Parts: sequence; structure tokens; C-alpha cells
Amino acid sequence: MPTMIEKIRELPLFMGISPESIQLILEKLPLHFHNAEAGETVIRKGEQIEVLSFVISGSLKVEGEIERGRITVCQWVGEGCMLFPDFLFGYERRAPMSVVAAEKCGLLCVSKQLLVELISADRYCLVNLLNDLSYKAQARLQFGEDAADNEPLARLLRHILVNLTYRRARRIEIVAKDYDLQAILGIGPGELAESLERLRREKKIEYYGDVISINCRKEYF
Repeated sequence: MPTMIEKIRELPLFMGISPESIQLILEKLPLHFHNAEAGETVIRKGEQIEVLSFVISGSLKVEGEIERGRITVCQWVGEGCMLFPDFLFGYERRAPMSVVAAEKCGLLCVSKQLLVELISADRYCLVNLLNDLSYKAQARLQFGEDAADNEPLARLLRHILVNLTYRRARRIEIVAKDYDLQAILGIGPGELAESLERLRREKKIEYYGDVISINCRKEYF
């Protein structure tokens, strides 16, 4: 079983840092560990983000809505996920989604002040944070458009995956009524059914009832 230092070294912020340096960080800086019980709300939508949290064990369900609540996006994230680093600083610092423990899980929580101390003292932490923050912007250019996605539904799913989900997401579910999708996309029931079936044949999605399920975000692209 990995030690706590080994687990911390696998987190995005601490990659490349030696075990000795991690030990010094643990001794000198007041890192906070939190055990969340299944069903516990970890972050509420609209809550001000003042702490950078990492999943070190278990899994979380991250859920949000778009299109005035007509589409719900759910995703499950596990070990190594860094929650809302792009909302810790800047003009908009409220959580765009809610986060609930899907099972008993462990979190490492780093306050904003402590994060500033870390990135000021250790260049690996600084570079790791900048790399993570730049990923989403670069992903929009790399994955934002695809010539094959000439159907409205495929473009919507790509937009959701690129802009609203974590690259470490284990499973993603997009929940919406057929009539809402038709209205949002400006298509009829026949075109929607054809698009769903094509994406399923390509093994990009599964769908049942009001749920479109994507089991592997990486493989979708």
C-alpha cells in the first residue's frame, strides 16, 4: 500500500518533488487532511473557493447544470483530481458545480495563503500549477472542434467534455429530456435518434432513458 508521501507525490501539484522535500513540507506547513463520508457535500455550487482540494482516496461526484437547468452534467473523479484550481484566483471565484463524496474519501486541502507559500518556495509546485491551469485553455484549441463533429449533438457533447469535465473523470453522465435536447440543438426527434445511435456505434457513448453516458473521456477524443 502506498505511503502518504507516495500518494502526495502523485498529486498534480507535487509531481517531481522528492520524498525528502515532501517530508519537509509536511513538517513545516500546516496541510489539512479531511475524511469525507459518503454523501457529504464537499463543495457547494456558488461557494467561494478559498481552498485547493485534492482527492487522495475514494471518489467524488461533481454535478452542475447548463442551459438554464435543462442539461445536468455529472462526473465521477478519483485519486489525483485537483478541484477547481482555475477558480481559486481571478474575478470569478465561486464554484461552478457541486461536489459530493460518492463514497468515503480522503482529501488534502491547501489554503490559498499556503498555496502561495508553496509556489513561492518550490519551483516544481509553481510549474505544476501553471501546467494544470494552462491545460484547459490548450484543450479548447486541441479538442474544441473536429471536422467529424458536423452534427449538433456531437458538437454539444464535445463542448461539455472540453469545458465542463475533468480529464481525470472516470465516468460522465449527461442528463436531459429528449425534447429539451431537440429544442436546444434545433433538431427533430429523428435526427436526435440518428445522432445518438451513430455515437453509440462508434463506441463513444451509451444512452438509456434521459442519460447519455461516457465511460472514458480520453477515448472520446
